[in-house]
Amino acid sequence: MHCDGIFYDINVLGDPALSVWTDEPISIQVNYQNTIPIGIPSTSVTITSGGSPMENFACTIIKDGILHGVGYTDASGIAQISFDPDFTTIGDAELTVSGYNCLPASYPVTIIPNSGSYVVYSSHSINDLQGNSNGEADYGETIDLTIEVENAGSVQANNVQVTLSTSDSYITITDGFENYGNIPGSSTMSITDGFTFDITSDIPDQHTVDFDLEITDGTDIWNSAFNITVNAPELEAGNNIFIDDVAGGNGNGRVDPGETTDITMQISNTGHSDSPDANAILSSLSTWITINSGSDALGLITPGSTVYATFNITCDISTPLGTSIDLTMDVSAGNYGISQTYYESVGIVLEDWETGGFSSFPWTFDGTADWFITDVDPYEGNYCSQSGTIADGQTSEMEVELYISTADNISFYRKVSSESSYDYLRFYIDGTQQGQWSGEVAWEQVSYPVTAGLHTFMWVYYKDGSVSNGSDCGWVDYIIFPPVSPPPEPPDIEVNPDSFEVTLPPNDQTTQTLTISNIGDADLEFSITKNYQNDKSPKAYCASVGGGGDEYISRVQIGNIDNSTAQTSYADYTSMSTIVVAGTSYPITITNGDPIWNTDQCGIWVDWNQNEDFYDDAPITVSSTPGVGPYTANIVPPVDAMPGPTRMRVQIIYSATPDPCQSFSYGEVEDYTLVVDNNFNDWLTFAPQTGTIPGSDMMNIDVTFNSTDMEEGDYYADLIISSNDPVEPQIMVPCTLHVGETSFDVDLTVFLEGPYNGGNMNTDLTSNPELVEGFPLSQPFTGAPWNYNGLESVGSIPNQNIVDWILVELRDATSAANATGATIISRQSGFLLSNGSIVSIDGNSPMFFEEDVSLGLFVVIYTRNHLTVLSASELTGGGGMYSYDFSIGSGQVYGGDLGYSNLGDGKWGMASGDGNCDGEVTLLDKSPEWEQQAGEAGYNLNDHNMDGQVDNTDKDEYLNPNIGKESQMPE
Repeated sequence: MHCDGIFYDINVLGDPALSVWTDEPISIQVNYQNTIPIGIPSTSVTITSGGSPMENFACTIIKDGILHGVGYTDASGIAQISFDPDFTTIGDAELTVSGYNCLPASYPVTIIPNSGSYVVYSSHSINDLQGNSNGEADYGETIDLTIEVENAGSVQANNVQVTLSTSDSYITITDGFENYGNIPGSSTMSITDGFTFDITSDIPDQHTVDFDLEITDGTDIWNSAFNITVNAPELEAGNNIFIDDVAGGNGNGRVDPGETTDITMQISNTGHSDSPDANAILSSLSTWITINSGSDALGLITPGSTVYATFNITCDISTPLGTSIDLTMDVSAGNYGISQTYYESVGIVLEDWETGGFSSFPWTFDGTADWFITDVDPYEGNYCSQSGTIADGQTSEMEVELYISTADNISFYRKVSSESSYDYLRFYIDGTQQGQWSGEVAWEQVSYPVTAGLHTFMWVYYKDGSVSNGSDCGWVDYIIFPPVSPPPEPPDIEVNPDSFEVTLPPNDQTTQTLTISNIGDADLEFSITKNYQNDKSPKAYCASVGGGGDEYISRVQIGNIDNSTAQTSYADYTSMSTIVVAGTSYPITITNGDPIWNTDQCGIWVDWNQNEDFYDDAPITVSSTPGVGPYTANIVPPVDAMPGPTRMRVQIIYSATPDPCQSFSYGEVEDYTLVVDNNFNDWLTFAPQTGTIPGSDMMNIDVTFNSTDMEEGDYYADLIISSNDPVEPQIMVPCTLHVGETSFDVDLTVFLEGPYNGGNMNTDLTSNPELVEGFPLSQPFTGAPWNYNGLESVGSIPNQNIVDWILVELRDATSAANATGATIISRQSGFLLSNGSIVSIDGNSPMFFEEDVSLGLFVVIYTRNHLTVLSASELTGGGGMYSYDFSIGSGQVYGGDLGYSNLGDGKWGMASGDGNCDGEVTLLDKSPEWEQQAGEAGYNLNDHNMDGQVDNTDKDEYLNPNIGKESQMPE
């Protein structure tokens, strides 16, 4: 092939009116009017460069996004800008200057009133004599600030007061107010060191602090802003470490087994301020390394300088060659620091076949003939590897798969004797050819970069279709691999919690935390989707199953659903969902995995009314059926469709009419979920939706439940977490939202057998003047067995109808049998009235609770000397009020009459006689309990009828008849 000439095409990409630059950008000086009164028709701008006027430079003034004027400099460098439209409001504007071989530059302009006073920020200066006195703001300094303000108006401003503020968390203003007095028009005024602020000692380098000025004369307020850039150190570690093993090793500059070496690491200060005194610490997780000298005092590090930390380590003599060791340097300098981990390989990972075989590494072979070990002319030592003997059109392949722990190079020596340009020795990394050689090639080393990770290295001797020359083979010797290690454990996902159950009142929201952890080594990559459900009950949809042969559903596409699958007979993909809006059309495509049979048909059905019946909803009209597909349709949710998750069924069937409830020999069925947005509340959101979690790390996901515009009831959804965890690639986290009141009153009725007197209970303890003084004004349940630490107390008895103190306990459970102590959600002490009502300590109101009830609300009633009872059923109610009447029968308490008493008159009550408060009535309640208090008056545990006297009536009528009864509480 001959070429008579070479041509180059050079394209300049840009606007057709692009200005061509011919030199380095020039610097310019701009003289302009930085305050422009309203009503002024024009202004001038003068532009020079090195004292020379600059011609044909564009000058524009823009305010609030509106261009008010453009001018171009003449030969004298002066541009006249006429305003059109005129300025009508005060505030900030911007002058922009651009020109030939000049970068565009912007300058601030302030539009001021055309009369009166107008005071704005002009300039500032920094006094850091309490710091390093460099006239700049540095970390940890106290700055005295001089602020100059300008009265850009024409009238004197009187009694001017200036307030300095900032929202920057790195700044604390200690003196932010000054009285500037009177400022004449068109003049400036400053107060030296009038303001003071402190800078934290951890502020980042070149952090910009935005300050606000509020300036007032008592009538008008003018706001200005300016900023100050703060200097701080910024430490960076070098990319490499330096190894000195001359004194303690073989001097090859590597860490070898048994060596003691000096390790030197580089630290630079790329910031703009001196660092505090720095100290470097060396650590390692490797059990093969002993750190002999692990700290180095570096002192102050100046900006732009580099220092070196030197440590000393010893490598265990038994360390396997190629072991990757970690060396972590932590540098601290006050509140600044860095941490850098380096990885080094111990010795070299060498394959030179001096074992006489392939046992040192997991070698495998492929092709027509295996490679073999030969002692003929190796590069070094006694042996090398030679490709097998093959014929034309054949290959001999040798490969090894290794996990590379640290990016490095692979090097090896190779030799070839073959037909030049036709038969080759080739080298591959992960199937990608890195190099090839043919002809007569002597031993020579080659090297290729390798990233960290799992890699396959392959050497192939290849022959074309004819001719053989030379020895017709290739040789490989002295391979140095990058550092190798066992492959990391795959990602291993854990989630906490494994479900959410939240109760909210209407029009409220709360955010919970879902923690995704990776307890493996490799990075965990995850994504989260959600699937709404109408309820958690099993769906009773009819079965439809294909035979699984020939035609099948290979892909379904609609909205966010794009599911490619292999062949099955039936697959439940209802965990996959997409939102559809009622009345809107959505295209769907079904792909046939075996597009051969022209009589194949496709059917699609959606249960729009969510009654678990596909037949009473019209089937979707499908195009291209019968036929081999792809099958397409437009799905339009009816305007009266039920909102929320709705089942869609798709079917491919051979040579028959599709039917949503049939089983057949050839074809497949799949179910999906369409979430109908028909005023549907998207009540569950989460962020982030995707992420990558390193090994042994975790990430928190914000999961938000929102009950806005939702009716009271229960709502269900699943969070679907998909990841690259090979064992558990998908996890579902069920989410339940109960919408209802979270604060409520409890209206309870219960009678006590002891004080019951037929329809009511006596109130002797609170109404008898001789007993009132002994009645406690604080709740009496602090000791065992109640151990209640509530602070309920009263200044005086609030109601003469009070029988005694009582303790109410709420439990959240699915049934009374499951309402164990683990389900307790709240406790509160109050009063029991003579009519059986339980009230709060005000003596009148029902008890009020603020609790989330997720399952069912059950209540336990404790007294001082009657057997404890638990409601047999969950409390009923709504609208902020739950109620329960224990008195209407034995079936109202858990366990029935085993721990309950029939009071007569159709009333039941808590059994008396439990003087030792152990939950059962036994002879121990008589002796020693009753006997020890017999004859005493007042507020006593063995006063079972609560008349203020411990006597035989308590024993004979209320204790003895109940011996054997026991409180019935679930374990």
